[in-house]
Amino acid sequence: MGSFYAVENQWVEPNKPQISLHNRLYRYGDGFFESMLIHKGAILHLASHFERINISSKLLKIKLPLWFTERSLRLLLLQKCETEGLKTARVRLSIYRESPGYYTPTKNDSIAILELNEHPIYTWSERGLKLCAFKELVKDNNYTSMLKTCNSLTYVMAGIHAAENHADAALIFNQEQRIAEAHHSNVFLYNKNSIITPPISEYCVNGVMRKVVMNISKEYGYEVYEQPITELHLTTSDEVFLTNATQGIQWVREYNGKPFKNNVSKNLFGKLLG
Repeated sequence: MGSFYAVENQWVEPNKPQISLHNRLYRYGDGFFESMLIHKGAILHLASHFERINISSKLLKIKLPLWFTERSLRLLLLQKCETEGLKTARVRLSIYRESPGYYTPTKNDSIAILELNEHPIYTWSERGLKLCAFKELVKDNNYTSMLKTCNSLTYVMAGIHAAENHADAALIFNQEQRIAEAHHSNVFLYNKNSIITPPISEYCVNGVMRKVVMNISKEYGYEVYEQPITELHLTTSDEVFLTNATQGIQWVREYNGKPFKNNVSKNLFGKLLG
């Protein structure tokens, strides 16, 4: 089954031109995006996604489209899923500034683009992930580091580095040489009944699944701490796992030859859908 696209709140023909080559998304990466998962007639964690969308809008000074509300987005997507027979689907929402001007825009209006395609619900892999380190580019010390902006070259280069090193994911570091996140996920460590993840102040993305996993962990009796982590913390941990909104929890099998267990991450994974 193919992908479906909407520009603003209208579904469009994907093989026909829809946006101008002068748009700021193409020219400057002037926008942000959000990835969400639809399952059994619901957009999972929609309130948390909308909270991050509103934060991104305010920090980047991009006005959201007038039609864009939780209710309108839910109706648009769920009706399309019903029409196309999609039980589980991935949504990528891109919002970019629509304005004349070069670096400096003349206004802050925006356009929303939606991509919808069939996607499996969270799947547990007994194989686990092989993790490597990417240190050529780092997360900068500024407020955009916690956002999912359309300027994603650091993540792209980290993904290429992982593929070149036959790994499934690459760690990205901040300017203090501490671990910020992986190239497509937030990072968690488990050791001695404690679950640790870098705080937002370490320049990691403020992930929706990150928040979900922290809450689930606390509900089931684990001590959860947000604190800076280094490679030493990682290599002395019992477990390492990654989280994002479309894949849930993925456990890390190995980092630099160090193997990890998966007891806690598998337990938490089983609680994601209640």
